This record gives sequence, structure tokens and C-alpha cells, in this order.
Amino acid sequence: MAEKTLIQLYRGGIFDHIGGGFSRYSTDNYYLIPHFEKMLYDNALLMYTYAFFMQCNEKNNGLFAKIIDMTANYLSRELKDSEGGFMSAQDADSEGKEGSYYLFTPDTIKKLLDKDVADKICDY
Repeated sequence: MAEKTLIQLYRGGIFDHIGGGFSRYSTDNYYLIPHFEKMLYDNALLMYTYAFFMQCNEKNNGLFAKIIDMTANYLSRELKDSEGGFMSAQDADSEGKEGSYYLFTPDTIKKLLDKDVADKICDY
């Protein structure tokens, strides 16, 4: 059951599939909409937990290694300060609105991606 939970955490909305790392919690009952704050201690403990389960069962090692790698890269890129320490969190609010940094409008998607890909994403 714990291993299934770890897989579902990855598949749900609290894992950042683009930038890596886990948001602190979900704002809905289906774990689709994250509260966009990312805490150092949550991510560190989740990395430890995924690594522990890699030792217990080889079935999901590829997926769990990917999750650990993406989370470690996020922490190093976004929470590491210039002196080598780590900040405790990344705030959910930007531009005066929760999650604004993470949200894409259809116009932004169409500017960044090829037309076919952008249309598929926007239709989804």
C-alpha cells in the first residue's frame, strides 16, 4: 500500500512534472491541484522514502530513481543558496497570486510550443 501511495503521489498534482519536487499538499480531494509551496523537509523526506522503497523492491526502481533525480535537481537549482546552504521553502505566491509562477495560459503555451503540440495540450 505504501508503494502504491508513492506512485500515486508522483502521478498526482503535487509532483511537479516539469521542474521536479513536491508541493506541500493538495487543495482538492483528488490530489490534482497543488498548493504550490514546496518545502525542503517534505522533499528531503520524500527522497529518502523513495530511496528506501528502491531497496525493498526492484520493480519500480526506474521510476523511483527518476523521481529522486528530479527532486534533487529541483532542490539544488531552486533552494540552494549562493553559500551552499539550502533555503527552507519556495513560496506558493508569485505576482500576488498563489501558483502564478507555475500556471500557463493557452496563449503562453502556443507561444512556447509547436502548433500541433500546443493544440493537443490546450485541448486536453
